[in-house]
Amino acid sequence: MAANRWFAGVWIACVIWSGTLVEKSTQRPFDMTTWPATMLVTAVLSRDFLVGILILAGLYAGELLWKDRDVGANEIAHAMPVAEGAAFTGRYLALLVLCALLLGASLAGGILGQVSHEYFDVEPALYARVLFGM
Repeated sequence: MAANRWFAGVWIACVIWSGTLVEKSTQRPFDMTTWPATMLVTAVLSRDFLVGILILAGLYAGELLWKDRDVGANEIAHAMPVAEGAAFTGRYLALLVLCALLLGASLAGGILGQVSHEYFDVEPALYARVLFGM
């Protein structure tokens, strides 16, 4: 699913969207602008981009479930001597990888947004801790 050209378009759209969310981190009360520090950017991304991740994860979960039916292989897949948990685990891991790729898009967009605002003190470890939950 990640090799699909439509997913590449979604990934690029996520990078652009998260790059535009950096603008929200520079706005403060009383029309003061601040530098887009990594702490502020990750706070905005973890709050606003999370909704998009959840919506896309739901859509791709449905796509994973219906993929066998689209190509007509669902009858063969159900007749194979494979445990049902193995197929479920494979789909679950595929969904986790897709979510990790989308979070990587938010990381790339956040860094590009910081650099576009001429803020070069980027902290990738903080991005990994906040966005990936490490």
